[in-house]
Amino acid sequence: RGHPKGQPSDTMAAWDLWDRLERVVQNDSFMSANDDFQALKTAVLKQGDALPAQRQYATLAWDFVLGFAQKKTFYRSHVCQVVAGLLADPNFRHAYASNPEFRKKATELHADVQKALAEVDAVEDVKAPKPVEPPKPKISGKEAVWPDWEALEAAVRLDHFMGSNEEFRVFRLAVLAADPVQLAAQVARAPLVWQFLVGFGEKKTLYRSQMAEVVGILRQEKGWEESLDAMRPQMQDRLRALPAILQQALGADHAEAEEASNAASFSPDVE
Repeated sequence: RGHPKGQPSDTMAAWDLWDRLERVVQNDSFMSANDDFQALKTAVLKQGDALPAQRQYATLAWDFVLGFAQKKTFYRSHVCQVVAGLLADPNFRHAYASNPEFRKKATELHADVQKALAEVDAVEDVKAPKPVEPPKPKISGKEAVWPDWEALEAAVRLDHFMGSNEEFRVFRLAVLAADPVQLAAQVARAPLVWQFLVGFGEKKTLYRSQMAEVVGILRQEKGWEESLDAMRPQMQDRLRALPAILQQALGADHAEAEEASNAASFSPDVE
């Protein structure tokens, strides 16, 4: 993953942690993530000026912080410091404030952490939350590396997504790296991709935040959005069964998304 040019090397090193945090979130391995949390805390508190440049990772940051706070209540004072640092940045603040799943998860946390998170309402109007839109990809001039399309087609045809982690990982990296021209060039594959993402989302709820990130980027391109709209009637029941964050990303009805959020299952507390 590239870093913005002109940043000092110590700043780049401090923020070179997102792959680690993503692995913790995907594996639900928060109990052994003390060092990862400390790295994030150090970056937020000591290199906070560089936080705006990390805005594309806002969803991942909250996934990690909320998951860690749920499992590691003894660290709550440190979690509160990180929360305050993240909420100081408008992009990170809105990523939390506009996400109903994060709001729901916050109600399960220690009262001190809930109080720190509640500060968001003093500055963020969330009465009518809007999905966080990723920044428009810039023309990169580099060729995005797309996944094995035959593997995606096979997963959809066989309705077998449990072994598709690698295909999703490669596709997500391609979408994050692609510019609008490259995304538009793949629009013929949009029907296959939407079927794959819905099927993968049904089976792999642990990846829901990363999936929402990908969906948000794809929907910025007209051809991809039109393809999704054309497929909604045949996928409506499946869309309603997805986690709330994916329903919101895919443009499902807000009331239905709220109902799904209330019924969503979250990681249990450690006994």
